[in-house]
Amino acid sequence: MQWTNPWIEAGMQLGRTEGMQEGRRQEAANLVLRQLRRRLGSVSAEEEEAVQSLPIRRLESLGEALLDFKRAADLSAWLRRHSSRRRRAR
Repeated sequence: MQWTNPWIEAGMQLGRTEGMQEGRRQEAANLVLRQLRRRLGSVSAEEEEAVQSLPIRRLESLGEALLDFKRAADLSAWLRRHSSRRRRAR
C-alpha cells in the first residue's frame, strides 16, 4: 500500500493546473503572433515581447482585433491602449 500526503497531492495538482494554464497562454500568444505576422508582415521585438506577456483574455481580444488591423501602427496603438489598462487594473 502506498501512502500519500494530501498536502503533497494538492501541491502537485496545483502545479499541473498552473502548468496547463501557462501552456494554454503560451500557445495563444504563439498563434496570435503568427496571425499578426501574416496580417502585417512583421512584428518588432518589443511588440512580440508585449504580446508574449499578455494574459489569455487579452490575447483572445487581440486575436479578434487583429482582423481589423490594416497596418503595423494598429498593433502599436492596440498594445498601448491595453497595456495602460493592465497597469491600472493592478
